[in-house]
Amino acid sequence: MKTQNKTAVKKSLNEKQNELLNKENKTIFDFVKLANVTDKIENKTASKVYKNVISNAYAKSILGTSKMPSFIEFVKKLPVKDSYSNWDGYKCLSKFNAKNNLAVKVARQNKSTAKK
Repeated sequence: MKTQNKTAVKKSLNEKQNELLNKENKTIFDFVKLANVTDKIENKTASKVYKNVISNAYAKSILGTSKMPSFIEFVKKLPVKDSYSNWDGYKCLSKFNAKNNLAVKVARQNKSTAKK
């Protein structure tokens, strides 16, 4: 049994979209793929992630007593990336929970001083 080394180059979503857009004779299946790729790209924008995160049932639990951030506040705390996932959004939302952030910081400081 022979093993082949396959070096598959994975294309980004934007590359796939451009390839499909530039194709001369598009089939119905090409339009289906184009619609799917476009949806994937749009679902990874900061605005779509924000919409998904704040509408989640656990958003208030993540925030604790802190108020729901506006989109502008949310984007300021997001790391700069080409695309985002809901996980990135939830991690960003947790940064607004001031009481939890302070408790984590105090616990970390107590642990480090206990070692000394």
